[in-house]
Amino acid sequence: MLAVVIAIFLAGYLTTKTRANYFSILAVLGALPAGKQIVALIMYLRAKPIKADDYAALHQINSSPFMLYECVITSREAIFPLDCILVHKNGIFAYSSQPVDVVKAEKTISKMLETYAVAKATVKIFTTRKPFADRAAQQTDSLTEEERDLCERIKTSILAASL
Repeated sequence: MLAVVIAIFLAGYLTTKTRANYFSILAVLGALPAGKQIVALIMYLRAKPIKADDYAALHQINSSPFMLYECVITSREAIFPLDCILVHKNGIFAYSSQPVDVVKAEKTISKMLETYAVAKATVKIFTTRKPFADRAAQQTDSLTEEERDLCERIKTSILAASL
């Protein structure tokens, strides 16, 4: 995408012999989405995948369609890599094997969920797999249609905020 921006700028510069042309404006406007894509690429390259044994163990415990893996939630202040997120009718449980400021992450995700999905959602982040797995094993009860819709809204909000 950045190559297209440079090509547009060069086409305008080579044809008019000045930078003050409409091609330069198009190139500047194209640089904004290109920059956003470069930032996303850098974040993607920095993200660490979930360990295979963690994935296998967690997926075996709860294979709910509301189980999300390898989410990186970003805010203006910090980046929160979460290996696994389980969406339930009251909010989310998350597990991160990487160092995370749990209090800040919980506040950030709670605020995001209040803005986009639900008024009051419980957010609990675990830094060890065992307590998260225990909590995930307890969340096997069936959901009503209304609860399923709520879980879907929460899931969509998490995916929208995640890289």
